[in-house]
Amino acid sequence: MQNTGKTFEKAIEEVFKLMYTNYPGATIHRDVFLNGPDGKRQFDVVITLKTPDDELITVIEGKDYKKKISVEKLDEFHSKMKDVKANKGILVSKMGFSTTAISKAKRLGITLYSLNDHTEFKEFDIRIPILIEEISPRRMDIIYNISREEVIKVPNGTMSFDKSGLVINNQNISTVINQTWKDGTLKFNLVNQDQDIQIPTIEAPFLLRYFPHKNLKITSEAEITDVKLKLTIQYKYYVCDIRDIMHSKMLKNIDKENLTFFVDTNSITDSLKNLTPVTREYVREFTGIQYVFKVRNTVDVSFDRMILAEPPVK
Repeated sequence: MQNTGKTFEKAIEEVFKLMYTNYPGATIHRDVFLNGPDGKRQFDVVITLKTPDDELITVIEGKDYKKKISVEKLDEFHSKMKDVKANKGILVSKMGFSTTAISKAKRLGITLYSLNDHTEFKEFDIRIPILIEEISPRRMDIIYNISREEVIKVPNGTMSFDKSGLVINNQNISTVINQTWKDGTLKFNLVNQDQDIQIPTIEAPFLLRYFPHKNLKITSEAEITDVKLKLTIQYKYYVCDIRDIMHSKMLKNIDKENLTFFVDTNSITDSLKNLTPVTREYVREFTGIQYVFKVRNTVDVSFDRMILAEPPVK
């Protein structure tokens, strides 16, 4: 299959978006055409940074070649930069740059980077040990109270529930918990014991949907109280090298000779499948980069029990 360079361009866009996360005035777009004296000029990525007094334009071009970038390619890029009056230029290569290109780029003020993914880190003889602490739910149960008065209202005393999960206030609780675990809005303590936590987006009064008959097309609602999630979390620890993390990327600044690594958090769970957990004792003696994350898999929410509350004594 012919290499169009589009995959490399997308990777460049992704890493620079991460680099400019703390710049609220920055916009980053891929495959952009800017006006020049002889017509429009195309750039792989363009960063526009708005300041109170000005608008700064950075143009980026990627070269997914199997050899180092020559000074001639640098000259072509510099010519395009001048045509669009860019404030800054960045040239990104997979295989690096010739000595002449590096020398001239420094004189012209063009920043050079090498960008590689985890499969190519071996070419740089890089070894960076990483400790991964995986936090995942060991058990999740929904607990609530329902008064005898509410149960008495149920026709035939029968309450059936949808197999897809409990629905409270017209929200599927399993879906709510799974989403809030995934986006980090489910607040819990990092303790290895049972804890009761509030379910986000669910507020009193709590109305539980149920089926009062065998006909699952007819629904009713009962008021319940003290709705909470009983959660038990568990920890696992893994030690690996940076190159073992799938889809991670390394950006090398050619002039400063510093390295920046970008880890794809969505792929860490897949990467762990090839790793063996280590003990807490091993972790205590570990020296290296520590990375903590909550797994992004679907959590398993179960209906634990129903408590019939005695009517208050008058």
